[in-house]
Amino acid sequence: METTVAFWSWLRRLFGARAARALPRTRTRQAHGGASSTRTGTRTVQRAPAAHPTATESEYDVHQGADYGSDDRVRLSDADRLRLEPLKARVATVFRADKGEIGAFPSRAAHILRILDEPNFDVGQLVLITQRDPAISASILRAANSAAFAGVTRIENVRDAVVRLGSQTVAGIATAVTARGLFDAGPGRSRFEDTWSRLWLHSVTTAFAAGGYAVSTRRGNLERCFLGGMLHDIGKTFVLRALGHPSVEDPLEEKRSPALLAALLEDLHVELGQSMAERWNLPDFVIRACAHHHLTPAGDEPDLNIIRVVSGLDEIAVNAQFREGLGDEVHGAARALSLDGFALRALAAERRDYAAKAGAI
Repeated sequence: METTVAFWSWLRRLFGARAARALPRTRTRQAHGGASSTRTGTRTVQRAPAAHPTATESEYDVHQGADYGSDDRVRLSDADRLRLEPLKARVATVFRADKGEIGAFPSRAAHILRILDEPNFDVGQLVLITQRDPAISASILRAANSAAFAGVTRIENVRDAVVRLGSQTVAGIATAVTARGLFDAGPGRSRFEDTWSRLWLHSVTTAFAAGGYAVSTRRGNLERCFLGGMLHDIGKTFVLRALGHPSVEDPLEEKRSPALLAALLEDLHVELGQSMAERWNLPDFVIRACAHHHLTPAGDEPDLNIIRVVSGLDEIAVNAQFREGLGDEVHGAARALSLDGFALRALAAERRDYAAKAGAI
């Protein structure tokens, strides 16, 4: 997928309007201590060092404000531990066998991006195409009439939605909707419906929040933060697709074994995501985002650290089965970005705003 100057110029205007206030940036003391390594499947993933929090870090607990109760977090049972490794092996086998059958990057997404690439972007052309696509039209109208986008008087057509939302916002919604095909497994989706929906919302929220932060603070590269935020967890979709294959032969259900499903997704998504990003010939940074977003943060990669912080904040807020040590990963990336507790609190508030908008699409 090509990301040319015209599209990213449009995206900068979109984020520039949304990210009106810059988040505070305060340098914190760099924590000391080495990173630990954990074996996950065939890959060794380095975890962020579990250093003692500094005074500024302790001012904001990344686990506060979650959308679930403490009782919702389920630990992996002994029985599920016995199922984990055989399941991982079968999922990996199905993925390798079906990898060649997985289609190219969604054609509708490529079509919208080509329109936005035009030097003289014609919003009328975008309106015409969105009117022809029921899914995009419905999403635009739903957003225009939602409280998240300050809808008061009901909008009945796309042209009126453009007037209310602005052409850049409509284009942003259209782009997000066209990418949604990556997060939809088709007829078998109902087996893991909640997980599919959460993955989609997490990806859109991370993309827009990371892009908004990059613009408001001038700390990162917008296009890298947006694309990396949208696709960093794409490997989880291939785990879910493989679990639906008849050869897997395991009656795994998300509501009965949430911890086992979470362990499968976490252990396999990095390897599978990197593999498909390379196959799709996506930009190098997207490939690195898929492969490295759980590695120990480094100070010379602000784009990845922004994605790590935003993604981690969102995952902890909405997913009771978030990975062990994710809070340490968030704080490690925050230290690399010189963010203190006040900045993390502000970024968490921004994330909630973007999550509300993502939910309205």
